[in-house]
Formats: sequence, structure tokens, C-alpha cells
Amino acid sequence: AGGAALCAGQSDTAAFLVELDVVVIGADGNPVTGLTQGDFEVRDDGKRVDLKTFDAVADTDQASVARSIALVLDDSGVGPGNTYAMQSIARAFVARMAPPDKFSVIRLSNKRDEAFGDRLEALLRIADYKSGVVPFFGRETAETALRSFARIARTLEAVEHRHKAIVCIGIQEVCSIREPEGRTSLSWRYWVDAVGAMARANTSLYSIEPLGTRSEERRVGKECR
Repeated sequence: AGGAALCAGQSDTAAFLVELDVVVIGADGNPVTGLTQGDFEVRDDGKRVDLKTFDAVADTDQASVARSIALVLDDSGVGPGNTYAMQSIARAFVARMAPPDKFSVIRLSNKRDEAFGDRLEALLRIADYKSGVVPFFGRETAETALRSFARIARTLEAVEHRHKAIVCIGIQEVCSIREPEGRTSLSWRYWVDAVGAMARANTSLYSIEPLGTRSEERRVGKECR
């Protein structure tokens, strides 16, 4: 089951509305259904804020729910020799897209790729993708990914009434947002910027690791800010 709510927060100068998508999973790993607005509570910096509207979305409604998905392809952490595997996964995503979905492909190291375009543009970018095109530089590459996530989220922020997601295919160090160890970390400001941008845009981040014995999927939760 999915829910969409609008919450009102306060900044130092004005009130604003943030739209949130919520998926509730029980202890058994299955979706929890039958929830109402009264079952939810949203806090902004620890302070409770009002829920203005609430809409429940059942599984049967998913076919009619518009989605905006940006697929980020790691072309640095995923070393040479993995081009075909990455392209196959990306094309599988495109094959599942249908109107009214919006879909875009962003190659991590390609500064010209933007989070918009049509199906043909997505397929062309996938065809041009090369793994390991830029050497992996550890923290610097991770910060490049964080900047990319923030930029994509700001593009998606203007999109209303859609399920929005960034799907990153690549190694954990690139695709899985992990909070740096303290504010003194050199990556701290990039992490804060990326997480804040995704929260304001109501955009989830999913990561898929295509290498190794199994793929892993993670989700960065959102809160109203």
C-alpha cells in the first residue's frame, strides 16, 4: 500500500508545503493496508507538523500512477568489462516504462546528461554507456555521485503529483548514500546537500549493485523538512 500526504512546515521566513510518498511495511515484510490519515505523524526537526491532505494508493492503482524515474549509471566504480551487464539492466528498466511515466538516464561522469528526455534519448545514452570510463577516485567519485543526486533531485522538484525516484546502478561506494562520520568529514556538505534536495523534492534513492553474487537494493528514507 502507498500513501501520499502533504505536510506543512515552517522555515524562518515562510510556510511551505511538502508532498510525501509513504510505503508502510509490517514486521512480516508485507505492505500494511487500510491505513488512514490519523495513522501518520510527520515531524520537522522534531516538531510535529500538520498533515493537510491524504490519499491512499492501493496496489491495483499502480498502473495509473505517474512516475518520474532517473536512472544513474555508475561508469567509474563499475570497472571496465561490465558495460554489457550495466546496459542490460538499464534496458530492462526502460522496457517497463510506459505512458504516463517519465524516464531519463544519466551517466555519472557525463556532465551533459540531464534528468529529462524521451525514451529514444534514454536508449541512446544506454547504448553510449561505457563502464570504467573514468577511474574510481574513492571519496572524490562518491562526492561526484552526491552532487549528481542533488542536481537530479532539484530537476525533479518541480514535478508534481508523481512518484519520483533516482535509481543508481553501481558499487556501494557510489550509489549508497551513507552519512559521513561527523560534520568534520570532507564529504559532509555534499551529503547534506544531496539528502536535503531529495527530501524537498520528495524523491527516493534506490541503489542496485550489479556485481558480486547478489544484487543489493537500498532506500534512503525521506522526512518532511
